[in-house]
Amino acid sequence: MDTEMGGATNSLNVPNALLQITGPSAWCALGKDGQRLGLVPRWGVDHPRDWRMLRQRLMNLGFEKAIAPTPAALAKWLDDAGYILQDGHCNRHFTSDDFRVAGTGLNPIVSWLFEWAVVVTWGMGPAFGPQAAKRQVKRFRQYQRRTALYAPMEQPHTQRPDALAMLYEDLGGAPEYLDIRTWDEFFSVGAIEHSRAKFRLNSSMRPIVEMEALSPMHAIVLTVYIDRLFTKREMGTCKLCKQKFERRFRNQLFCSAPPQGISHQTLWKTRLRRAKVRLIRAARERAPRANDWVWIAKAAQRDLKKQKDYVNESNQNLLRITPQWARQETMKITRRTK
Repeated sequence: MDTEMGGATNSLNVPNALLQITGPSAWCALGKDGQRLGLVPRWGVDHPRDWRMLRQRLMNLGFEKAIAPTPAALAKWLDDAGYILQDGHCNRHFTSDDFRVAGTGLNPIVSWLFEWAVVVTWGMGPAFGPQAAKRQVKRFRQYQRRTALYAPMEQPHTQRPDALAMLYEDLGGAPEYLDIRTWDEFFSVGAIEHSRAKFRLNSSMRPIVEMEALSPMHAIVLTVYIDRLFTKREMGTCKLCKQKFERRFRNQLFCSAPPQGISHQTLWKTRLRRAKVRLIRAARERAPRANDWVWIAKAAQRDLKKQKDYVNESNQNLLRITPQWARQETMKITRRTK
């Protein structure tokens, strides 16, 4: 153990210490307009929460898709994270009916979740990390000082739009459609606010540092900072199901298969093979000669590369169709049908 003296404080470097994040022991109340109303004493059983799993579920709620997340998925995530709805003087769990769109516009709580899902996804991506984080936080604070961002709180985007565009560029391509105050809260969690922490030893005498989060979203953002700055954890997008997942190694392209299920890599390869066979049969029907396998293979490969599932495929060798393979697969189908 190394000890460094800093003024009247001893700085300890404890090897193999386990860092844990604990959320608030009470419910975090939200108003119908998405405002945070403080903590409410918890009722029922307080189950331990896996903040990394909640982070992954937040990123996979489906905000980036053409359709919004289902009301049931939103209510389930908020309940599991530790949020409740304060409706008048009544505190209750969220239900699907709370996320029905009334008239035009988006539910304020859905908008709040959408912004945090985008920021957390950006934080787990390549744009934010040990090399870039310090510079990005510095640039954000410089932007705040130069523009006096919160001078008129009602119009936070009206001052210095050129400086705002430069800020997003310095953040490494950060989404520009988010409220600047969301970015302020994200950067403040890890760089400005001081989180309370406790030190203890477990039954095996292993040192444990427990960080106390102020809210469920605060705990999730803390996991982003810890994983991106102090570990090699990185998020990827599964090539099959398009869900975000935590990579175990750098070149991992598929998420883990469900228990007793087929791996997504196997399913993706099976889907690719079937697409090739289907295109070979279609190319053979319009070929000048039925057994011109060179022409058939080239036509099928050209059609395969145009499909949306494979148009951005980086490994072009996977999309290759040879005349020999095209003939072999066609003969297999012919023998089965006899």
